[in-house]
Amino acid sequence: MKESLSKIIEEMQTDYTIRKSQLAVLEVQKEKLAEKETALSEYSILLEKVLYLLNKTSEFKRRQACKKFEDIGTMALQNVMSPDYRLEIEIKEDALAPEVEIYVISDQNGDMIRNTPEEDRGGGIVDIVSVALRVGYLEATNTDGPIILDEPGKHIDEAHIDLMSAFLNNIAVRLDRQIIYNTHSNYMARNSKRTIRIEKINNESKVVEIIGGIANGEVQQ
Repeated sequence: MKESLSKIIEEMQTDYTIRKSQLAVLEVQKEKLAEKETALSEYSILLEKVLYLLNKTSEFKRRQACKKFEDIGTMALQNVMSPDYRLEIEIKEDALAPEVEIYVISDQNGDMIRNTPEEDRGGGIVDIVSVALRVGYLEATNTDGPIILDEPGKHIDEAHIDLMSAFLNNIAVRLDRQIIYNTHSNYMARNSKRTIRIEKINNESKVVEIIGGIANGEVQQ
């Protein structure tokens, strides 16, 4: 009887350990899905602005703007992912309003894969395209002043996140504009031209460290 009871307890402990591990896996999956949902929501809002801009411009200006979006998007994808990626915008002229579709084209071992950013399994591609569209939108609307970004690349994995800051450095030089962004990523911060580290001390946000100089066209964190 005692041995039987011990066996039951052991089986229950094993079952508990297995279920606890399964719960941990599900929690991670839930967190990743929540991050992807957030990225898609932000992308959707930005896409509406871009489509509104394109719909309100003439055909010539529209194609000029699309070329700018494509160039910046392709530069972002190639800087962060690989040279095998590019952004393509397809315009279907309509009597009422033009239809615009955005695609990410990638060369996978000789096979050209053409998907929308939303079809990416993670949030990475959506995040990269979102940053590119935001920069392109500010350029297309001739918005003056520095470009300010809120946590660019926050859904990109660690293998590629430091390359996002490299892209921002490159695009800042290319556009001759200052880019300022906030981030929680050490990978992003370490590649910035100038980093201002802020910590919460006694319920107050205080600057605790400043690294690097500052010049026109440089990226700041």
